[in-house]
Amino acid sequence: MSMAHLRPRQLLKAFQKKLRQWPVVCLVGPRQCGKSTFLKELAFPGRTGGMISLDKASQRKAAQNNPELFLKNQEIEPLILDEIQKFPDLFDEIKSLVDEYRRPGRFVLTGSTKFSSKIGIRESLTGRAAVLYMDSMTLRETLESESEQTTNGRVNLEQILRYSELGGMPTACFHRDETLRKDYWDEWLETLCEQDLHPFSQGRLSGDLAHELLNLICTLDVPTTAELAKKTGTQARRVQNHLDALENLFVIHSVEPQAESVGKSRYLVFDCGLAKILGASLETRLRILIHHQWRNEVRFSGAKFKSPHFYQHRKGSFFDFVTTDPLTFYRLNTASFPSKREIQKAEAQVRRYSEAKVIFLSATDEKAISLSPRIQVRPIGSIFY
Repeated sequence: MSMAHLRPRQLLKAFQKKLRQWPVVCLVGPRQCGKSTFLKELAFPGRTGGMISLDKASQRKAAQNNPELFLKNQEIEPLILDEIQKFPDLFDEIKSLVDEYRRPGRFVLTGSTKFSSKIGIRESLTGRAAVLYMDSMTLRETLESESEQTTNGRVNLEQILRYSELGGMPTACFHRDETLRKDYWDEWLETLCEQDLHPFSQGRLSGDLAHELLNLICTLDVPTTAELAKKTGTQARRVQNHLDALENLFVIHSVEPQAESVGKSRYLVFDCGLAKILGASLETRLRILIHHQWRNEVRFSGAKFKSPHFYQHRKGSFFDFVTTDPLTFYRLNTASFPSKREIQKAEAQVRRYSEAKVIFLSATDEKAISLSPRIQVRPIGSIFY
């Protein structure tokens, strides 16, 4: 097996394009998703120097002593500043240098949090920087070679179910031993809850509560703020503060209701592997996989990310996500074929929306079946076509 860090990442083309266009490119995403390795091994292979990790106390101290001189003494472009959120004062200096001499490809900044005033960044790099999000690896990126894929480049149900357990985090997803994966995620969660939350909290956020919320997001049928507050016995505002921090750290994503849907924002963790360790059902993990695939296809094309929506009717019908042009409602089905009750709900939905389609994404490798002109059963692997 080739090493995980040598796997191609589909973000590379979008990154290279942004680097040719912008003075600053920010590469952000969850901790340990592969940002540093991506830059060293794929974006700038063979390059020595020009990458500074602000995880290191010695580098932070040098930057703190004289931020302007610290940056001007670096001769290689682009200068890569890894985990720059550890020293937000550098943002002001980078802004000044870019304003003095604006040319593409001067700086690459990485971070495991959104760059905002919440972590002490007083002024954004709006108009000077492109921001690219790097996720955990997609299913295709975890495959060792094209030979692992089925005919015509399609993935199969076996690969999908495997990914739903292992996820796409480098290192973790290549451990076949569940004990090793659990050890990895336990350490990852401890660092997240005990260290990464601090810049958002000033002591007001609880690592224990954050951990409990992540467990509940993976196991509740309806993980909304209200339900999470009820289950933890915590005020909704305090729960929301923790959820906001976890979103800023890219650990969870909110999924909003479609405009004509009832219900409130729901939450999903970012990776199937983490969800599996926290006890998520197969249906929840497949929902995470679909959202993960969808948002990354958008990012690979360089388009601005828009969160997918879910749909819930006031009478109880639920569809996992909705797309437009044409209006299509998707329902996950962990069996190979939907039940009679689910088909009846689909029929009611197409009656409500005269131009809509309903697609069941089922746990099968069989070809698509049309139940009616506007209702289909497709293999879940069709989202990768």
